[in-house]
Amino acid sequence: MKWIVLVLILGVLSQIAFAQEVIKIITLKNQPIVIGKLNGKKAYFLIDTGSDVTLLNLKDANKFRFKFRKIDLQGYKLSALGSEHQQEIWMAYNVAIHLGNKKMKGYFKVFDLSRIASSIRRDSGIKINGIIGSDVMKKHKFLIDYEAKEISIKRD
Repeated sequence: MKWIVLVLILGVLSQIAFAQEVIKIITLKNQPIVIGKLNGKKAYFLIDTGSDVTLLNLKDANKFRFKFRKIDLQGYKLSALGSEHQQEIWMAYNVAIHLGNKKMKGYFKVFDLSRIASSIRRDSGIKINGIIGSDVMKKHKFLIDYEAKEISIKRD
């Protein structure tokens, strides 16, 4: 009986000490894609360790009811897949991104992801609504397990 109690106590303590949210990767065809929520609605996010910023698709602003405004980002521009021109980005507001039960914190940007979303849709059949960049991954201490097809996110 003492062993059972000890095992239960250790199990509870390990959950507290290593509290994390685990989300499944739904495809790894080219890059990991996860299901989350954007302002309470189901959304698909590309996990991109090569992106410095987290981006929401400009074309999805009405669907997900987020707002954006142009701000001075000191000439910060992005080049999209297949684009020869740099495009301006905007700052998003009225945005809540959840992966599992974990709310992502950060300064989200808005960008026309049409070309990237189309390319990913051709390859995977999934239309992404945003890209989770390394800014959010670092802040929330993402741990990507490609073999298990899951991402662990540290809880606060």
